[in-house]
Amino acid sequence: MIKLSILTPVYNQEELVLKGLDSIPRRDDIEVIVRDDGSTDNTLANLREYKLKPPELNLTVQANDKNHGVAYTANRLLESANGEY
Repeated sequence: MIKLSILTPVYNQEELVLKGLDSIPRRDDIEVIVRDDGSTDNTLANLREYKLKPPELNLTVQANDKNHGVAYTANRLLESANGEY
């Protein structure tokens, strides 16, 4: 059962987002959903590569087709969350 959902909208944060993900504990009751908001740098590619690295994080990577803004992106993240908190 997922207790905690960590929802992260990102835009052009190819290095900082990975540092943030490194700080999250690897636990079965935590899910992490990151949604790229149409970045023009390597943010999305870096996230997809990060997802494959051990130790695995319960990570879902999503992407908008273009930049829609933080409110739109945050709402899509909320729709995807499964955690109690």
